[in-house]
Amino acid sequence: MTPLNGCRRWKTPNVRKDLNCRENAVTVLKSSPLTRFLPLFALLAGLKVPAIADPQTTPSDPPAPAEPIPGVIADWELSPTVRAFDLAPERYLDGQPSAAIAWRSVRGEGSGLVDIARYCKPVVEGTSKVWARAVVHARQKESRPFNFGYSDDVSLYLNGRILYRGESGGQWHDLSFRGIIGWNDTVYLPLETGANELVLMVSNQFGGWGFMGRDLDAIYRHPALSEAWDLPGRLSAPESVTYDSGRKVLYVSNFGGDCISKIGLDGTVVALKWVAGLKAPTGLKFFAGKLYAVERSGVAVIDPEQGMIIGRLSIMDAAFLNDLAIADDGVIYVTDSAKNCVFRISSGKSEVWIEGKAVQKPNGILVEKERLLVGVTEDGTIKSIDLKTKQVRTFLTLGPGANMDGLVTDGRDGYLFSDYYGRVYRADAAGRKTLLLDRRGPHQYTADFEYIPEEGLLIVPSLYDNRLTAYRLATP
Repeated sequence: MTPLNGCRRWKTPNVRKDLNCRENAVTVLKSSPLTRFLPLFALLAGLKVPAIADPQTTPSDPPAPAEPIPGVIADWELSPTVRAFDLAPERYLDGQPSAAIAWRSVRGEGSGLVDIARYCKPVVEGTSKVWARAVVHARQKESRPFNFGYSDDVSLYLNGRILYRGESGGQWHDLSFRGIIGWNDTVYLPLETGANELVLMVSNQFGGWGFMGRDLDAIYRHPALSEAWDLPGRLSAPESVTYDSGRKVLYVSNFGGDCISKIGLDGTVVALKWVAGLKAPTGLKFFAGKLYAVERSGVAVIDPEQGMIIGRLSIMDAAFLNDLAIADDGVIYVTDSAKNCVFRISSGKSEVWIEGKAVQKPNGILVEKERLLVGVTEDGTIKSIDLKTKQVRTFLTLGPGANMDGLVTDGRDGYLFSDYYGRVYRADAAGRKTLLLDRRGPHQYTADFEYIPEEGLLIVPSLYDNRLTAYRLATP
């Protein structure tokens, strides 16, 4: 688990200006007046836009992003370039009926960016502008967050009504702004049932111009993943899940409720406070007929038949104990995310087994016959540690900014692991990873999950959302 550190969202007609929310941002380079448009590149996704001599020619398909971005609006229509007038800049479509405009269908890049210079030539004199439109569908009347970026100026309309006008040149947008097109701004769209017309008026002062937009509440699911059930609002900061195969039930630690819940495989709450009296429990493991729960000063041992704590294994000088793994011989390994170490408990006695730079901010942990796999948040990696020599190697890298939380086997020769901030991955034996789930937009974080291979069931706790969600995962 980790403290809440997401992006703030202001529920007002104005924009959000949180610079921490610039994933897949792209920088507009505006250093030369001799070039109409210099390449845009994605700072975080690593995207590069090839130069095109004639922007009127049909562009080739742009490169795909490193990972899918949930909710990106890819299909747009662009108007021809027209001259922007100083008078009445917010007049919708310059007073023209939509049907009178010669719209051109375009498709944005995988990053969400629509590079206008690829499609439209600027006017000879004055400021250029184009109109861009897309259709947003809603099953019911609702308010939905629309996350976007632009260069240089934009006006945003929904169903003919203006919701936002802004400038990104210089420091108009933000005192620290340096000409970045990214997911910098958010407005709430008051959608009507059915099709809604979203229109952007984008103008160009100098250099490159473009825009990007997405549904901020969208969730990405891999085609192999489908939702089985969802349990919102019943649990109190659920942090970890483990499976009791003999009783066919799930145990869920409630970090905010100091208890453990018992949940059926169909999402039924069997007992909300099945075991109470714990101290902010986090990691759970079921082993040899007993349930083990990480507390603030050690590991509690629980008898599932009685539904009660029957013992406690103390860990001296613990700072923030997080997850645990249990070897076949009963040896317990516990990560301490604040002390930057892994504890080992054997025959009831605890010791620091490994510590230091290689395991800074350790969290998720999995023990195998010859090695220990540890999720390390400091550098966003999973480390492989030899159980005999303690030699450390990097098994896979997700990158800085990821909070390496859940880590389990997939029941074959691979693994499943999570970035607490909302992503779940599958990795093969060589460490090659595939994104399965991305819930970062709506802040449905992915803590210490469980996977049941024989059921093909992935159960994900969302700590601060008080939610437990199960997904069916098809085998590759």
